[in-house]
Amino acid sequence: MKLWKVKRELLRLAEQLKGLVAELREPWEKRQYERQRPVLVHRWNGNITLDKQHPRVAVYLLFQPEGLSQSTYLACEYLVRKGFAPMVVSNAPLKPADLERLQSVSWQVVQRPNYGYDFGGYREGILQLAELVCHPDELILVNDSIWFPFPAFCDPIDAVRREKGGLVGLLSAEDSRSRIKLGTARSPFVCSFFLFFRREAIDHPAFDHFWSSYRYTNSKYKTIRRGERGLTYALRSAGVECQSVMNRVSFDHWLESLGIPQVEKALAFLANHAGSVRMQLELLKNRPVHDAEWLYDARSLLFTATDGQNYPSLLPYVFFSGVGCGYFKKALDPINADAIRIVLAQAEIEEPIFKQELSQRVNGR
Repeated sequence: MKLWKVKRELLRLAEQLKGLVAELREPWEKRQYERQRPVLVHRWNGNITLDKQHPRVAVYLLFQPEGLSQSTYLACEYLVRKGFAPMVVSNAPLKPADLERLQSVSWQVVQRPNYGYDFGGYREGILQLAELVCHPDELILVNDSIWFPFPAFCDPIDAVRREKGGLVGLLSAEDSRSRIKLGTARSPFVCSFFLFFRREAIDHPAFDHFWSSYRYTNSKYKTIRRGERGLTYALRSAGVECQSVMNRVSFDHWLESLGIPQVEKALAFLANHAGSVRMQLELLKNRPVHDAEWLYDARSLLFTATDGQNYPSLLPYVFFSGVGCGYFKKALDPINADAIRIVLAQAEIEEPIFKQELSQRVNGR
């Protein structure tokens, strides 16, 4: 056996052993954390009043150890305008000035260790609601991995409210079209960066069981598997309808609806820079006549270029086309970083704070 194969197998074995040790250690770590939680977790009252007759709460999870961004306060103000009392949960220590300003736009502010990533923070929000004897009519779980509402003319809360279901997200994570056609696709799950729950889901025993039995992990992969995927699967298997504003089907229908002017604009937003896509894109742009045949070829290219899991970021024009999802990811993986640069170059961004933070994000400042 070649040396590189031996190294690969040894690394794989090491990862498996590491995972096994973590599986054995995690229940003990959870018990330790629960015992120390009264000392580790702090809560402050904010200035926003909860509507006790029809309580609506948004648990807004933050992890900004270097200090809070200006868009964080914009997001809180938006939630308040929409009738939600923000419970801000920070997985990092808050600076005194940030805490004071957060209190002015929040109902509650909670600080905890970064244990369990996003779902550790979400679970803390659920526990705090129980301790405050608050049973909301509507509940949002949202984290600061997105800018929202973005762009300014979109309204993510209106968007999720238009959909049916006890759980509604802004996006479903789904396999590429090629995997779906091969019959190897996994069941889609609702992306956890923005989750909207109606009372029918909040009151369901499966909701309480998920959060009460949830096992913290400091593995990002396991957090996605147990938390993000696990929540959708637990509710769906219990009979709770789980929907999303954007999914692969609605995205493809949107692509099919684009006329020549919209397709021309969409091509300028394309973030897929695979060699074959680049070549076809240049050929399309250089064709002198944009007729029905050109439209067919251009749509075909858009379908090919967006055959990936991160399909909205592959074509960020979707966020500026009136679809109305109202968010934009902050991730700096190659596709999303390219999407941010394209948005800065091609889109009219009305909110100066968003424009500044988009630029800072890709320029490393």
